Amino acid sequence: WDCDTEHARRMSLHETAVPFLAYCVEHADQLTKRDWLAALTMLTTRRQQQHAGKLLRQFHDCVVERHELFSDNVHLLLHRYAVLGSSATVWRLLPMV
Repeated sequence: WDCDTEHARRMSLHETAVPFLAYCVEHADQLTKRDWLAALTMLTTRRQQQHAGKLLRQFHDCVVERHELFSDNVHLLLHRYAVLGSSATVWRLLPMV
């Protein structure tokens, strides 16, 4: 898998969850649909997620708040959240299907 946007390249530099999630939350208003999909994909490989509680919740909130980016492709979000095992976020996204 190749990073195909500038934000995705920058996100990929963060190997652990805290700086990765902090980057995503800090740049949330600038991230495109493709960036959010990349972020959700990369999140599956970020280490030390157990230390990222509040940031992880903020990250999920940012995605849900921007659900309109995925109006025709909510299934892409649902799939990635299913892979992550984040049923709470899946339930938040279901009304948008």
